[in-house]
Amino acid sequence: MSNIERRHLLRTGAIGAVGVAALGLTSTPALAQTTSTFGYLITNDGTTTDYSLIFATAIAAVKPTGGYILVARGTYRFLSPIVLPSGVSLIGEASRTESGKGTVLAKRAGFVGDALVKIVPTQDPLTLAWDLPRGITIDGIAIQDPGASSNKQQGGGLLIQKASHVVLNNVLVSGHAGWGVVVEGGCLCSMSGLVCISNGTIDPNTGGLKMDGSSNLVEPTGPTGVGDCRIYDSLISKNMGSQIVLTGSGGNYRVFGLTVVGTQIETGGLTGLSSPLLKADCADRVAFISCNFAAAQQSIRCVSLGGGNSTQIVEDVTFSSCHFGFNSSANPAVLLLSYTNSANFIDMRHGGTGTKLIDASALSLGSPAQYKVLASAMPPIKAADVTDPQGVIRVPTLQAPV
Repeated sequence: MSNIERRHLLRTGAIGAVGVAALGLTSTPALAQTTSTFGYLITNDGTTTDYSLIFATAIAAVKPTGGYILVARGTYRFLSPIVLPSGVSLIGEASRTESGKGTVLAKRAGFVGDALVKIVPTQDPLTLAWDLPRGITIDGIAIQDPGASSNKQQGGGLLIQKASHVVLNNVLVSGHAGWGVVVEGGCLCSMSGLVCISNGTIDPNTGGLKMDGSSNLVEPTGPTGVGDCRIYDSLISKNMGSQIVLTGSGGNYRVFGLTVVGTQIETGGLTGLSSPLLKADCADRVAFISCNFAAAQQSIRCVSLGGGNSTQIVEDVTFSSCHFGFNSSANPAVLLLSYTNSANFIDMRHGGTGTKLIDASALSLGSPAQYKVLASAMPPIKAADVTDPQGVIRVPTLQAPV
């Protein structure tokens, strides 16, 4: 059954409420087994104040064989996290907006947990064997903390830990005091149509999307680093702190093989921020393609690379056909710090009132001497656009058309 067919069932109500008694839930009309034995429908009954048990029961029912949980439109509030195991798909009717309509999973006052939705390793209490999560889909779901800024509940929105083959499609994550989305370890995760907005507090340790390849996880061994993830056609905006952070502890514990395409990364109308839109201090083979970095405030940089140590490095990071909108007369759009080994800026587009495009004053030529940065732009880069006392930036000569 395709996601479109499942959404049709949600809209029309063409799902049989069978098998509910077998779950011992005859008094819980919010949960019904679908006509397929591999799925359950959860509806909003208008009276339940905490859906934690209902969701946990449906998840436990489909966990042994895998399956889907359809969540009808409505707002579902939780006092504890939703933990999704391997092979489970959570499918709703949220529209791709910043406001969160359709199927909304929301924290309620008194929520306890580090994130509202968690995809994390679980341990069998009898065998003590660990299950690393894999093959999980979240589609058409809004994950929110709807409280006022002075009344946010603890934790972030979505935590993905040592997981593989996780798919997020048209997911909104907004309003959380912690990070909107955190990916710690794992590989081959895909995010399409993600809207990560208005998360975090005025704290450099919160923000929008954080990918962390560090080795300090307490869960069992699994994939090292965060590898080969994809982000498409998404919006990461108005988060306090950085919009995106790529970090790790060094060596294999880094972010690598990440591709970000057609994504808007911006501060929006927020004021009082100082963190760059993108901060990467431990990343390798990362590409941003046709993305728009928009830093409206005078104090905000679009990109900060490096700043780690001899093992915590940035290498082979590429920005291709990206736009950098910045308005600072004092700060550059792109700051290259120590331990940035190589970066490529191909066909940069730049706009706004900012006066400095790239600052590479913290870098020196390698040994043997070699360029560390390749940069080309439209309009073409001029000497005044860069700070490069050591000559680490190579600007290709543009040839006139024949």
